[in-house]
Amino acid sequence: MSKVDLQGIRQVVCSYLRRRNYTSAHEGTFEVSAEVSVDEMVKRAELSARLSQSHVLTVNNAPPDLAAYDQQFSRFKNWVSKLSDDRARTELGQLLPLILSHMYLDLVGASSGSRVNNYKFLKRHYTGNISNSNLIEDLLALGTCSDLLGRPSVELFRSEKSEVSLARETLNQLRAYLISYESAQLLQVIGQWICLPDPSISGMTAEVDSDNEEGNMSKQNSEALPEPPEEANAAKDLAAALATVKESPVQPMPMQAFFVANSKTKPVACASLDDDASVVAAGLESGLCEVWSLTPDTLATGNAHQTLIGHCGPVRAIAWYLDRALLSSSVDHTIRLWPNETLNCNAVYRYINKKILNCINKMAPFFRGHNGVVHALSICRQNLYFSSASDDLTLKLWSPEFCHPIRTFAGHMKAPTALQFHRNGLYLASGARDNTVRIWNVSDGRTVRLLSGHEGTIRSVAFHPDGRTLVTAGDDMQVRLWDVGEGRCRAQLNVGPGGASHLAWSKDGRCLAAASSSGLVKVWDLGLGEAVLVNSTRLQTTALLHIRYRLNHSLYVVGAIP
Repeated sequence: MSKVDLQGIRQVVCSYLRRRNYTSAHEGTFEVSAEVSVDEMVKRAELSARLSQSHVLTVNNAPPDLAAYDQQFSRFKNWVSKLSDDRARTELGQLLPLILSHMYLDLVGASSGSRVNNYKFLKRHYTGNISNSNLIEDLLALGTCSDLLGRPSVELFRSEKSEVSLARETLNQLRAYLISYESAQLLQVIGQWICLPDPSISGMTAEVDSDNEEGNMSKQNSEALPEPPEEANAAKDLAAALATVKESPVQPMPMQAFFVANSKTKPVACASLDDDASVVAAGLESGLCEVWSLTPDTLATGNAHQTLIGHCGPVRAIAWYLDRALLSSSVDHTIRLWPNETLNCNAVYRYINKKILNCINKMAPFFRGHNGVVHALSICRQNLYFSSASDDLTLKLWSPEFCHPIRTFAGHMKAPTALQFHRNGLYLASGARDNTVRIWNVSDGRTVRLLSGHEGTIRSVAFHPDGRTLVTAGDDMQVRLWDVGEGRCRAQLNVGPGGASHLAWSKDGRCLAAASSSGLVKVWDLGLGEAVLVNSTRLQTTALLHIRYRLNHSLYVVGAIP
C-alpha cells in the first residue's frame, strides 16, 4: 500500500488557512489523520481562528488622575475577585499589585493630588485579594517622602516592562472587560508598564519543539507508527478540505481601536490615522489640532505629542496628505497645511474678499476659497491634489502650491458632507445633505453621475479598490453599493439606528466596514457574491471618529472616550 506524507499535507492545509486569515492556523494546531474527518478538521481550524480574534486597545497619554485611578482600579479588582474561573482569577491576580504600584508611582511623579491622598489610595487598595508585594510593602514603609522615585528599588521596577503570561482564554476575558467598561487610565497603565505576550506565539514555539521531538522519536520507533491512509484517499480529503475553506466567509483580523481622551475643555470633533497607523491626529472643538505618536518612535519634531495652534474655530475635518503633511479644515472657513517635518502651519487656504481679487484677476469669482464651514477633505494620491466640501454648497479642488482653488464644483442643493477621489484621480464622489451622491469629472467639473435613493444626509462615500463600485452611507440606516458604470444601486445593507458615518474597504476589496458615530462597527464579506455579516461590535466610546483598513483585513478604529 502506498504511503503519503501526513506532515506535508498538514503544512499545505495550514499554509492555505493562514492565507485565508485563519490567524492561529499553524502546524500543530490540528491533526490530519485517518480518524479525523474533513468537516471536523475544518471546524477545528475555524474554532482556533475565532479564539485568536480579539480587540487591542491603545490610548493616548492622558495625565494621571487620582479619582479615575481609584474608580477604575476598584472596579477591575472587584471584577477579578468575582471570576468563576479559578485559573483566570489567579492569573489576573498577578496584575493587581503591578497595576496598583504603577498607578501610585504615576500619581507621585505627576504631583497629582496631595501626597497624603495618594498614599491613602495605595494603602486602601492593598488589601483583600491582592497578593503580597515586596515593592508595595516598601512603598508603604517609605510613606510620603519626596525622593520616592529616586529609590533604587523603584528605579529598577520602572526600568522595563513587567512581563505577565496569561492563557489565551484569560487574555480574551481581559480584553473583553477593557472593551465593556470605560478604562482609559487602566489601559494606559497596562500598555505603558506591563507586557502581555501573545499566547498563540509562545504556543506555536512549543508546538514546533514538540513536533521536532516527535519527529526524532518517530525515526527511532518507526515500526510502532500506525499505517497511513492510501494516497488517493488523502489527496481526496485534502481537496475537499480546501474547497470547504474556500467557500466559507473570510475571518476578520483582530480590530485595533485607538481612543483619544475627550474632556469638557477639549472635546474631540474628528480624527485620522496616517498610512502606517503610527501617528494619530485629532481636531478639537476648541480649534486646536493634536498629534500623537503611537509607536516608540517620536514625531519628526522629536516629541511624542504636539499641539497645533492656528484655527480660530472648531475643527471639522482632518486628513493626512500622504506622508508629507497634515490637512485640517474648520468652522473659520479655512484649510491649513502642517508639514510633517515641523508641524508648523505654512499654508492657509481661505476665502478672499471679492474686491481684492477683482484687482488681481477678472476670473476672481472662480478663485475664491470657501465662504462657509469646511466639512470634509479628500486627498488624490495620483496627482497630489486635494478637495474640500463646504456649507457654501461647493466643492473645491486645490493644489498645495497655490493659495487659491484651481477648480470649483457646484450642483448640490444643500451642503456637501462627504468626499472621496476615485483611484485613477479622474473622478470625485461627493455626498450631501440633499440626500444625493454626485460623481464629478475632475478635469472639467461636470457631474457625470447623479445617484439618488438615500432618505437622509450622506455621511460617507468610498470607492471600491477596483474603482467599479461606490459605497455610500448616511442617516437613513442604509449602506448602498452602486455600480459606477451603470449608475444603479446593486445592493443595500442595513446598519441599524443612527446610520453609518464612516466606511472603509479592505485592501483586497473583499471586506467592507461601516461604523456609526455611536460606536457600532459592522464588517461584511462581499467575496462570495452576496454580503455576509462576519463581525458586529459595539465599542464603548462617546464618538467614533475614523476607521481604516491596513494589511488586508486588519481594521483600525479611532474613537473618543471621557
